[in-house]
Amino acid sequence: MPGVRLTPRGYGLLVFAAGALAASLISRPEYVAALTGSSLALAAFLMLYHAWFTVKASLAASLVRVERRLEGVRREGGVSRVVLRIHVPGTVFPGVVEAVDRPPPGLVLLEPPRVSVPVPPGGWGEAWYTVRLRAGRHRWGRPRLRLVDPLGLFEADLGPVDVEGLVEAVVPVTVYEPGVTRAVRFHAEASAARTPMPVGGVSTVFLELREYMPDDDSRLID
Repeated sequence: MPGVRLTPRGYGLLVFAAGALAASLISRPEYVAALTGSSLALAAFLMLYHAWFTVKASLAASLVRVERRLEGVRREGGVSRVVLRIHVPGTVFPGVVEAVDRPPPGLVLLEPPRVSVPVPPGGWGEAWYTVRLRAGRHRWGRPRLRLVDPLGLFEADLGPVDVEGLVEAVVPVTVYEPGVTRAVRFHAEASAARTPMPVGGVSTVFLELREYMPDDDSRLID
């Protein structure tokens, strides 16, 4: 069962109820009943609301589904968006879902992975952050979810949750794109015994393939 605790707003309401009860002890007799009744009513409301939200949070911990996907071109140096889609069943009304997702160490985080999104019951909401890709194999862990009730009085930490969709991504070093002019750079071999290859005018050993720059030799265009 997720732990439910008061938010700063909830603590403020609790302090207000305690202050009303304390004021009834030193106020004039005609105000004692009103102040005492108000403080007891607020305390009873917080207790009942806490019980209601605890049930909803327990349902959310077992029924909420999270999907993760990677949007954008998967190439080295590219900027992609990691999207978390949070599905909430109709029996749960969490109010606001805060998702905390940590990208793999090999990716450069451009925006915080901690985002809040209002999610209606029986619907879904999306939270996202952006990363700069690096070549290699990258694996995501499980995101954490935190629920806040509609009034903002209580919050519940659901802990790490299972995710559907994106778990691992492979970013290649070079991605060939049609219609892009590139320059081929060769490394010169000084050995006279090496058999020359049919590449007229330049050296023989392939070094790299990259996008063509304006100051490149036109003979290097692939």
